[in-house]
Amino acid sequence: MDIKTNSEKSNRDGINEKIPLTTSNIYTDKNSLIILLQFFFGILVVTAVNWYPTRQIIKEKALYLLLLMPLGMYGNLWLFVFSVAVLTWIILKVLKKIHPIRQGVFPLDGNEFKFYKRRYWASYFVLWLARALPLPWVDYVVYSMLGNKVGSYVCLYDSWIDIELIEFGKNVMTSMNSVVMSHAIFQDKFIQLRTVLKDNSIVGAEAIVAPGTILEGEAILGAGCSSYIGQRLEAGMIHLGNPASKMIDQKPILNQPDAQDEEDKK
Repeated sequence: MDIKTNSEKSNRDGINEKIPLTTSNIYTDKNSLIILLQFFFGILVVTAVNWYPTRQIIKEKALYLLLLMPLGMYGNLWLFVFSVAVLTWIILKVLKKIHPIRQGVFPLDGNEFKFYKRRYWASYFVLWLARALPLPWVDYVVYSMLGNKVGSYVCLYDSWIDIELIEFGKNVMTSMNSVVMSHAIFQDKFIQLRTVLKDNSIVGAEAIVAPGTILEGEAILGAGCSSYIGQRLEAGMIHLGNPASKMIDQKPILNQPDAQDEEDKK
């Protein structure tokens, strides 16, 4: 297999064959210790903000303020997440300044993979927090802070999405347990390619979008299906297979009369 490692090539120039999807898992190493820094920073900010009000309650015996405790606890939760998100944004800015993200195919023992691991663990905790909160739009904000492009009316919260090099257009839907990747490990190579889901595209339940994939407008990747690395999925079509190789035109389905129209004819 001929795989080029020239990082100056465009997204797909280094992919000469239909490389199957492998893995994007990152093993735990010393880079994951940054989570402790983020955790204690969030605790420090929450403690600093609450120090004076707590002293006043004790000093003035303003026990009626305890009635606001449930609201305060909820506010502190958001303050903690916001503090961690801001610190993460600063850390990522520094890491990207030291070593800018490049797309292509690289040796697994090179700097690209080394810095990806650092960005991955720097992003891990805040993404976990965003997904754990009960409001679905929080992960939109966090993914945007990580440098991804996220359009309006996008459904993200039921899927696993890579930390960077992801673009979502408007009205994009990622279904239950689907995976959207921009990084993968293939043998001794590290692949890092931008993945784009254009307006009105859909990723079916448990489908896997490989790094470098482009879903054109209104394209659908069927449930349980996958793309290969660098694949372009044609607009307005339903794509099926592992990897996706069969296409079904959506027009006949969309042009079928509604059930209500059939009832009216009767």
